[in-house]
Amino acid sequence: MRYIKGRMTDDSFYYILLDDFQMMDDVSMVLNSLLHVNNSDVYVTINNLKFLSTDVTSQLCEHCDEIHVYPLSFAEYNSVYDGETQDAWRNFCIYGGLPSVLSLDSDEEKTTYLQNLYHTVYLRDMVERNKIQNVLGFDKLIKILASSIGLAINPNKLAYTYKNVEHSVLGPETIGFYLTYLQEASLIEKSLRLDILGNKYVGTFSKYYFTEMGLCNVLLGFHKLDEEHLIENVLCNELHMRGFLVDVGMLEVENDYGEKKARCKHYEVDFVASKDSKRYYVQSAVSLSDSKEVSQKLIPLSHLPDNFKKMIIVKDNITPWHNEKGILLLGLFDFLLNPESMDL
Repeated sequence: MRYIKGRMTDDSFYYILLDDFQMMDDVSMVLNSLLHVNNSDVYVTINNLKFLSTDVTSQLCEHCDEIHVYPLSFAEYNSVYDGETQDAWRNFCIYGGLPSVLSLDSDEEKTTYLQNLYHTVYLRDMVERNKIQNVLGFDKLIKILASSIGLAINPNKLAYTYKNVEHSVLGPETIGFYLTYLQEASLIEKSLRLDILGNKYVGTFSKYYFTEMGLCNVLLGFHKLDEEHLIENVLCNELHMRGFLVDVGMLEVENDYGEKKARCKHYEVDFVASKDSKRYYVQSAVSLSDSKEVSQKLIPLSHLPDNFKKMIIVKDNITPWHNEKGILLLGLFDFLLNPESMDL
């Protein structure tokens, strides 16, 4: 504090930026002192969401605003990429949207940067902060999550997978704690399963998406991630960046087989995006040429009883259009590069 106040030599307005301020001693005293400096605006960075739940920030909540900083969106990445949009997309999917990646020239430099970032920042910080003893088991679980994008999982299923993949034991309770640590570190986002008709959350299974695709690919050793799930992850991140709560929609549809007793079939809507009074149902598909995939995506949207916006986003470069049931079909780049694309 003496250093900061010693630099404020007159009545001019000052901007004070504190990086990783949770690492300082006497955080509460410093921040409370700065609150009484009228000619300043204070910005602090936190690299772990867990700190937001501490008594310090609870005491300061009515005096501060939280800004969640995401990696670059594809629109931001493309706007500064020196090349064609298709090439930008390819690099974005491989190395992600961290700004520093764009300043590196070679693939080797980008890979090394991401590997170091994961091991020296993310992994080390989570291990130290949460006093994790089984570092190897924690690291291997993260890699299993990276290979499970788009799959409905829970701690019990992950424990079973871990046992079969690693031939070792990691209990469901421990895995539950580990998942919480990963969310607090903003490495993954959790999407709950929402019963659309009942408007309630169901079951214990959820989906987990990586907030940064470059780190996900590093964990996979840059083995090619399934394109369908890659696009799904990018769309989930985009919806979060646009301020939406993102759930996975579940829908039960009755199938009438004439004289036979009607049977129910369960369908999934990739994303139910909600913000204020608005809701959007979003499906993703790789290509319109795959008629079976598109048909499967259309069925649950066609049976939704409400009038909220429904859309299917495909990788194909198509002109946006609405089918006979009012469902919007939209190209991936049109969606990602246009901030108003959800209201076309």
